[in-house]
Amino acid sequence: MIRRTNTSGNNISENNTSDSEPQYDFIPGVRKLLNQATRLGETENVLDKLSEYIVRELGLPSSR
Repeated sequence: MIRRTNTSGNNISENNTSDSEPQYDFIPGVRKLLNQATRLGETENVLDKLSEYIVRELGLPSSR
């Protein structure tokens, strides 16, 4: 359902990340299917939980 979008050496991509760091995206059509299958509130909740996890793991200050 996902694919790696960068496969080259150590070039810097347009979003200023190293191409040596894996980057992924959904294969065509999957994002649309997931968006149709999930209510917006559920999607926002998942994003909130993921953001909280990342903040904790990186030891960043919480915005809440």
